[in-house]
Amino acid sequence: MIITKDWTFLEDLSYDTAEEFLHDISYGGKLYKIFDNNFIFRGHSSTEYKLLSSVQRIIPYFEKYGYKKDLPEKYIAYAHTEFFQAFYEYQYLEDFYRICDENHLYVPEVQRMREVIPWKLQGIQFLLERGEWLPEELYELATLAQHHGVPTRLLDWTQDLNVAIYFAIMGVIHRLCQPKKYIVEEAINKQLDVLRRHYKLTNVNIEKKEKRLEIWAMDKRVALAHIGKNPLRIIHPRYHDNGNLGAQKGILTFWEIKKPIKKDKEKGLIPDIAWRDEKTLDEHITQFLLEEGEPSKPYLYHITLHENSVFELYMFIKRNRCDAAHLFPGYNGVVRCMQEDDMFNKISKEKVL
Repeated sequence: MIITKDWTFLEDLSYDTAEEFLHDISYGGKLYKIFDNNFIFRGHSSTEYKLLSSVQRIIPYFEKYGYKKDLPEKYIAYAHTEFFQAFYEYQYLEDFYRICDENHLYVPEVQRMREVIPWKLQGIQFLLERGEWLPEELYELATLAQHHGVPTRLLDWTQDLNVAIYFAIMGVIHRLCQPKKYIVEEAINKQLDVLRRHYKLTNVNIEKKEKRLEIWAMDKRVALAHIGKNPLRIIHPRYHDNGNLGAQKGILTFWEIKKPIKKDKEKGLIPDIAWRDEKTLDEHITQFLLEEGEPSKPYLYHITLHENSVFELYMFIKRNRCDAAHLFPGYNGVVRCMQEDDMFNKISKEKVL
């Protein structure tokens, strides 16, 4: 184990082998003692991913649909504000609510969305009245929509470290089982070798960037720091009638927008011209705790491992009965498990790593 960074509220850990990591999370290991029931986890197949929600990654509405040239500059500016970022999210949730309801699918009761008001005015009025986003009355709807792929500001976590490991390594395994990508990467590597030999670039650094997967761990007690001011929200969703979410021990977080509006003497309540939220969750937490003068303590752990650790990690979670058949209950999960086992066996034999 190598400690690469030591931030005030974030500890960055890098492991060269799965053996070292598994030792630390097993009984008697360093992380085993730290990661108690207060911790939640999230796995990424690449360190290029960030703790950003899906709604933070979408293109602003006006640009997405090509209206930029036809609109005044002030409306283009509005499209990049926190207020309209929340407004677009409301649109997604309202559409999901309406279409599900029309097709006899269960949705949590949200009386506001049943009112006969044009949806654009309703969304703006809703946000102006509330003054914060996401309101508690939409938590259950947003959780359901998020689980089915609707962009929201919710970020998925799990209470089970094995589940986070699964999603991190399966992303790598799926990526490695794309033949076309391998062919392109191999061709590039061969071209680089030719260049090295032809131009004798022995002293030039043309090395491939080391590919690593990552696992985030967060102490839920960070939400209790400076309670009342703290915008971090942690949602424990209802697992009833949601087999996947229950099996994965899912939990969600988001950084609440406190005031997406402001008061103007002449115009009254208007959208706050604050740039849309593009900060990662770890950046939000770190900045908030620093500004509040919180004593130094690691609430976040960022763990990275080399891609070649997927073999040992996959066998580890399989022994713990953490695979697609368990995490996606039903026939589809069983078939997914069979397919992923085949992919794992394939890359193990071909030694693509």
